[in-house]
Amino acid sequence: MYNKVNPLCYPCVLNQALSTAKHLDLCESDTKDLLSVAMNYLEVSRYKPMMVQHIVRYITDVAQAKSGKTDVYHEVKLFSHKIAQKYAEQMRTQIPHHPQPLQYAIKLAAAGNIIDFGAKSHGDLDIEAELQQVDNLDFSCFDFDALNSRLSQAKNLLYICDNVGELDFDKLLMEQIVKDFPNLQIYAAFRHTPIINDATLEDAHQAGIADFATVLSSGSVYPGTILAEASSEFLDLYKKADVIIAKG
Repeated sequence: MYNKVNPLCYPCVLNQALSTAKHLDLCESDTKDLLSVAMNYLEVSRYKPMMVQHIVRYITDVAQAKSGKTDVYHEVKLFSHKIAQKYAEQMRTQIPHHPQPLQYAIKLAAAGNIIDFGAKSHGDLDIEAELQQVDNLDFSCFDFDALNSRLSQAKNLLYICDNVGELDFDKLLMEQIVKDFPNLQIYAAFRHTPIINDATLEDAHQAGIADFATVLSSGSVYPGTILAEASSEFLDLYKKADVIIAKG
């Protein structure tokens, strides 16, 4: 059962609608329509349990109809992939020389979350500075030894990907996992249809994820992965996976 949307989420939902309108360069009337959709569903959420992801889907459906675009963040995704690819290639040369390559690759994959144009504008990011400081990242929880042990015993790994900007860093981690555990089968899951800047199968192939993993759709048409609305194929893999890495 879903809970009601927390009022603290309201500004973010409205900002998402406004951001989508700006990305599509919608006229004032269409922008107001998108904001109205967001506000109407937020009102509905006061008495009908739902998730923020549902409302973002409704906003996106209207944005698609008004713009005639299936992937309303297509240009943003291409731009973030271009940026990520540049920095990921620089980091790839450093991983083999690091005292703990896998641990370093994990931190890079985590740092890749900063290239999220669904949450931030590029002007707010100092990607190079963030990546150069990755070794100094202070995680509230970083159970590397436990993860490393589980991977050494696992037969398969399910890697649930998130937004396009971090895919190139996810690829670095998958590449290192394959080197360290060559008998481990990696499955990488992606959104079923475009939603904000989340990665789809098309984005996965563009980033070269299929070089290191078997790629599949999670069946999700929402931001993130709502298990109750995922595909049976994904759920079966989710239940059987020895290890799951979920980005987001």
